[in-house]
Amino acid sequence: MTSRILVKCTSELVPGNPVQRDTEMANIICMHEWDRDFDGHSDTLSSLGQYAVDRVRCYFLLDSGQVEYKDPRITVYSWDGNQLNQRPLSPSVIAYLNNIPFRPPRTSDAGLSDDEFLAAHGEEEFGNLLLQRIEQKKRWGYRLLPVELGFLEKHPQLA
Repeated sequence: MTSRILVKCTSELVPGNPVQRDTEMANIICMHEWDRDFDGHSDTLSSLGQYAVDRVRCYFLLDSGQVEYKDPRITVYSWDGNQLNQRPLSPSVIAYLNNIPFRPPRTSDAGLSDDEFLAAHGEEEFGNLLLQRIEQKKRWGYRLLPVELGFLEKHPQLA
């Protein structure tokens, strides 16, 4: 059976480490539907919303089944922190999901490495990039990379 499952929740209601909430929700969905964990070979998970930050509305879309299948079964749930509660399937949700390909292919385009960005854009732009990355990671509670920590050591006024 080919399925498309949409879950709406508030980020802090998803259990586990905030950075891994997407994986936790994928496992919750798969356990509820098929009594198994998420399988990256037959399932695809997409998310909308900053699930690693508390008090943010998030959506998780899990597609499971054959990629070439054109008419998956659609189920909508809300997550209350303890269980998935089935919600009605509205025409607006159907219309929205029709614009998202079923099991879209994963992209491996990670962009430029830090060294490539520095070579292409120069020291000043690279510093701006690092500063934006540091601010965002601090906001989300993520750990800083060594290159980011080194940047702050060189520029203590920005810490």
